[in-house]
Amino acid sequence: MNGQNLFVKLLYIICFLLSSTVVNAQFRVVDSETLEPLIGVYVLDEHGRMLEMTEADGLVKTNNGKVTITMMAYEPVVVDASIQKGNVKLQPKAFDLSEVVVSPNDYIKYSAVFRDVYRNNNKLIIYREGIVDFYQDCKTKKYTRRVRACRQWTDKRLDRIFNFDIFLGPYPSTNLGKINTVERDGVSYVSGDSTYFKAMNGDARAILNINDSIHGVYRSVIDNLKTGIQTSHPLIKWNTSICDWTYKNANRSLVNVAYCSTYHDFSYRSPKNPLKPIDVTMACELYITGVTAMKKDEAKAEMKDKSQTRDFVLPDYLPQNTFNLEEEIQDMKQTKFDEY
Repeated sequence: MNGQNLFVKLLYIICFLLSSTVVNAQFRVVDSETLEPLIGVYVLDEHGRMLEMTEADGLVKTNNGKVTITMMAYEPVVVDASIQKGNVKLQPKAFDLSEVVVSPNDYIKYSAVFRDVYRNNNKLIIYREGIVDFYQDCKTKKYTRRVRACRQWTDKRLDRIFNFDIFLGPYPSTNLGKINTVERDGVSYVSGDSTYFKAMNGDARAILNINDSIHGVYRSVIDNLKTGIQTSHPLIKWNTSICDWTYKNANRSLVNVAYCSTYHDFSYRSPKNPLKPIDVTMACELYITGVTAMKKDEAKAEMKDKSQTRDFVLPDYLPQNTFNLEEEIQDMKQTKFDEY
């Protein structure tokens, strides 16, 4: 009898926990075409402040009033979180890119917009946005980055040599040269070829370059969702989402521009006061807007140009900020692109 009672109690606890999860999770954010859950989706309130970010299951727990669901490479959606149930489907932003035909002596130029947001204890310490080009040597597969335009604001405390009140970095921006790629010939008509490799930390990711010699097409392909990473450590949250433009069907039509989105959330324990951790969040977003084949001499001439401007209009590809930028940068200093 005691064993039966224990079993009944355990079953009751499991059912209760499952029912609690269902109640707390109001709805799920998914891709409208694949119906796969989306990781790293911003959930914003009516004032544009971030309430939460979806994890690997795509679930949203917020249940108060109207919210905006927004993510890079998708059209934003406004829903009433108090009544919304089931799936909220996000439509990909269609942006076709022309095919790129190259020779082994060519370069490929990827043009992109980017944004980096770094916060300590919910205070903005670094904000940068701009336009960048990446030049990839088709022979060596190496990238050269050139920041053409950037506006950057930094917390003045970052100039101090020793400062235990903020996390001291590094504060890198997205760099395609830091993403490992492999090369493989052949393309699937549905979702692109897939080749896995082991990153240095042991995580499997599907990232590759396609050199389709049959059709003379060279294109980088990165499979979305397979790169989603989230640690189970209670003090660290880390997810990376990388998408691509790829063949969508047998007619070789394209969908989506390549983008990279990385989000880190962790606590830094200061040596000065280890009992008072500093909460750190880092969000880096890069959205590729164009790809061009270039001859070697032409590419090298552009790469020599190190000029950088602050006077530019940022194309509307990135999701809206989750805070009031003008208000938060008032006491910060403006600098050129600097990764500290």
